[in-house]
Amino acid sequence: MSDVAILYRDNPSVADTRAGQLVQFVGLQSEFVDVGATAALIHSLRATVAGCECLLVSMECLAQLCASMQTNVGIETILGAGKSILIYGCLPTEPHNSMVRLLSSGMLKGVKRVESRPSEFRVKNDREFCRELAGISFSAAQKSLHCFEPAGLAAENLIISIDNDPFFVLANYECSRVSLLAHDHFVDLNRTVERDYNLTSSFPDMVPLIMFLRNAMDERLWHSERARACFVVDDPLLQERYGFLEYAQLFSRMLPHKFSLSIAFIPWNHDRSDPEIMRFFPSGSPRGSLCIHGCDHTAGEFAVNNVILLSKKARLALERMGQHRARYGVSFDEVMVFPQGLFSSEALEALKSSGYLAAVNSDPHPSTADSQLRLGDILDVAVMSFSDFPLFLRRYPKDIAEFALDLFLGRPAIVVEHHGYFRKGYGALEDFVEKLNALNDRLEWTNLGTICSEACLTRTDRHGDVHVRFYTSHFHLRNSDSRSHDYVLYKRHTPGYPMPVITIDGSKVEAEEKDGYIILRLSLDAGAAAHIQMPAAKDASPDQYGQSVADRTKTSTRRLLSEFRDNYVDTNPLLGGVLSHARKIRAWLN
Repeated sequence: MSDVAILYRDNPSVADTRAGQLVQFVGLQSEFVDVGATAALIHSLRATVAGCECLLVSMECLAQLCASMQTNVGIETILGAGKSILIYGCLPTEPHNSMVRLLSSGMLKGVKRVESRPSEFRVKNDREFCRELAGISFSAAQKSLHCFEPAGLAAENLIISIDNDPFFVLANYECSRVSLLAHDHFVDLNRTVERDYNLTSSFPDMVPLIMFLRNAMDERLWHSERARACFVVDDPLLQERYGFLEYAQLFSRMLPHKFSLSIAFIPWNHDRSDPEIMRFFPSGSPRGSLCIHGCDHTAGEFAVNNVILLSKKARLALERMGQHRARYGVSFDEVMVFPQGLFSSEALEALKSSGYLAAVNSDPHPSTADSQLRLGDILDVAVMSFSDFPLFLRRYPKDIAEFALDLFLGRPAIVVEHHGYFRKGYGALEDFVEKLNALNDRLEWTNLGTICSEACLTRTDRHGDVHVRFYTSHFHLRNSDSRSHDYVLYKRHTPGYPMPVITIDGSKVEAEEKDGYIILRLSLDAGAAAHIQMPAAKDASPDQYGQSVADRTKTSTRRLLSEFRDNYVDTNPLLGGVLSHARKIRAWLN
């Protein structure tokens, strides 16, 4: 028995096929059903409709069915079944306009074309239906779209508008919950994603369908049980002030405005921290924490292809962070933030073999090769395309709509900035945090270690089993329900890779390997927890990373000059202006 039936005539269209991809992407089973025009098929159609939870059908299929049968029996069979039904792909033709008027009980009078131009999308402020996207509005350049022409449409029926015209609406028909979507250009999850891809550009192509399915099927879809966030600041030393960042001032804003801070700490600075600042970073704190930002933070140091060299750097970074912990008593998250956002696919392999938990970056694409990432890879909680090692994405605090989409898709909201963000004080931070917190009143701010080690999507199947898809080699699972549950756990595993040794709470267990996943099964009583570990087999420890005197001098000079720039040039308008002018002259001369 399928969750979703996708109805078509003769052959599924491209839109039908892509709708099926999205249905499977969110964890549901779909079935394609040919709705023939003969009365003999009505009995079969009734059986199909009765056996699924919701229906997807294009307006063209519905209109053809109506015209060919010269009776409403086919439509009544589909629309009168008391199901959740999405009708998509409405065109400005008379057959479609007529169906739109019928299905909306006159609230819509037809369909019209929206020309290619920057358009404003607006989502209904309904937290129950629209989740984190409730009340969001944003502008985006779009290809040509269609929308509906309203004729007395009630506000409660309008879910998404484009330039104030209805785009996605509720139009209940008899006992069925009917939704109308003017659009049918659903995303192609298998297409290669360009480097400048913007998540909001896919909004009309995926959000209405996912929103419909989520409200029809609820916990049967992949979803995140916990929305989480972290604000990451790259580069600063742990001293009283770094550039425009003053730790005492920043942390004084933390409790009243509810956010957490992770310093992307450069391991080269492991013996240069101020012990007085350590009070802001108590070990294990969800509020103030450290993660790893490169090793020496030289230009593109993780954007090379030599995996042995990368492993040496990755392990030296861990060693230095361990020395910092021993010296100052502050723990750290074994999460790598790549300097300048540059990395190779081999860098992720090196992190995996060196025992890192995850990587976090603003760009999912390796900087050393052409992108081969599919859209489906990008839309997951973490990108798992490189050595099955999780790469979580982060964003600058610019477009709140992209963070809303992250949370809507079950991804963490990881924010990144540098000390210059605080040039005018902490008002910009407070304003952005307020907007982010408004997206989900249960948003939890914590450190990157917790975010990554507990990141997962869950869904409950029709038998009550809870399926969990997780991403890191150290995963913490807790049954927060008031009753026991049986769990089926999935972690990405490329066929042909060696199977890791798997333990649950320290005891070795066997696992199944199927369809590119490691699959585990366990049961947890109410309130119980489990710690799943499947560390990668570590390569033979490479020789210690060594640098020549010249390289060490170059690294030291780079670091000290960077600090001079941040502490004295950027914070001094006169020096900053002179440097900016010099850069412009240099660019002009080149």
